[in-house]
Amino acid sequence: MTGSSRKFLLSLLAASCVLSNVAVFARTLEDTAEMLSRSGHRDDAIRVITDAIKKSPKAAGLYSTRAKYYIAAEQYELGLADLKKSVALEPNAQKAWLYRMMADCDANLERFDAAIVDLKKAIAVSPHEEYYKMLGEINYQLKRYDEAIDCFTKGIVLNKSGVWLYKGRGDVYFQQRKYQKAVEDYTNVILINPKEPMGYGARAKAYERLGRKDLAAKDYAKGSKGVDFMTDVLR
Repeated sequence: MTGSSRKFLLSLLAASCVLSNVAVFARTLEDTAEMLSRSGHRDDAIRVITDAIKKSPKAAGLYSTRAKYYIAAEQYELGLADLKKSVALEPNAQKAWLYRMMADCDANLERFDAAIVDLKKAIAVSPHEEYYKMLGEINYQLKRYDEAIDCFTKGIVLNKSGVWLYKGRGDVYFQQRKYQKAVEDYTNVILINPKEPMGYGARAKAYERLGRKDLAAKDYAKGSKGVDFMTDVLR
């Protein structure tokens, strides 16, 4: 090995050690931030993770971690900016949960069409019942009832025990005045979780609209007349 080659190799090793030390230090700060967040010191956690980002500005995971803290603090613009930075740094990472978090930010900022795009990206990476549930809720919010039903149905295909998927679809059917279909979905809610009064109360309302006061009365005895239907689901 020539002298110049040896010097080049030594410089590479030195640079590698520096990068390794920076990464370890950034990881230590991230762990500290997590402990602070769990103990209720979210602002301090954000400051610590910001220091970690300054030490390792190309670490995509640090941005998504800080975004989590911003979202918990309802600082959705800042959270969304960090999530986009994380995706930009690792465009091929294929992390569905990042798009799900982006959708949460967009939805809370009432950018519903953007949230739909985010959720569709998440589903393209990894279909999940939760993504379909949220997509169904947003479409319901926008009064896109057929799209909402399609989303809840796809979620049910992934999880046939998904109580909130049946409840959500039942509420859409109720809104469309398809009361028999609503009854069927609320019945599934009851079959899955017979101790939950929500299903009985919702089904009773649907029975009333069908003129079946006898069945409605039986359900009211087990449920509540104050049942909540899906309304402003994103607030």
